[in-house]
Amino acid sequence: PLVLVLSTVMLLLISGISTAQQSLTIGSTDVLCLSEISVSVTMDATADVQGFVLAIGYDDSLVTATGLTPAGEASSAELQVPEILTGGATLGVVMDANPPYSGSTISAGTGIEIAILSITPKVVVTSDTTTMLTFADGTLNSPALSNMIVQGGLSVGAGEGLSLINGTLTLVEPPPASMTIEDGSAA
Repeated sequence: PLVLVLSTVMLLLISGISTAQQSLTIGSTDVLCLSEISVSVTMDATADVQGFVLAIGYDDSLVTATGLTPAGEASSAELQVPEILTGGATLGVVMDANPPYSGSTISAGTGIEIAILSITPKVVVTSDTTTMLTFADGTLNSPALSNMIVQGGLSVGAGEGLSLINGTLTLVEPPPASMTIEDGSAA
């Protein structure tokens, strides 16, 4: 009976570890007129992360990225490779790239901010317009990059169970350019 109980406990622990969700998430927000806005990219990770790759696409007829920069613990990465492209932006980060290798990582956790996407509308809309900010595996850069995190020297992407949660950006219709005030008193 003790062996059966221990075996059951071990199976439950192993299944709990394997079902823990890891993800990358692009935030959602609104922007008015042609103002630059910052959108947060966060990570949920069950183990420390040695690096990551982000490839984020958008409708370049509506918006353009002006930056994709590491944030939080990732901002101290020894290797940071951002690139702004037509229709998207990519960012590669390696926490510990130079000797002496000290094992720098991003700590495991949930809702960890790892990057900031700076984005600017290209048009002033006449009605509220929502556009997607998407994780774009295999379409941006040359060679094409896929979104992933690196844990224990292994890449973890969508094929290995990494959830990629897209965001939205709503371009908000501005208020009228002029306003008329009329006498509202009864004659």
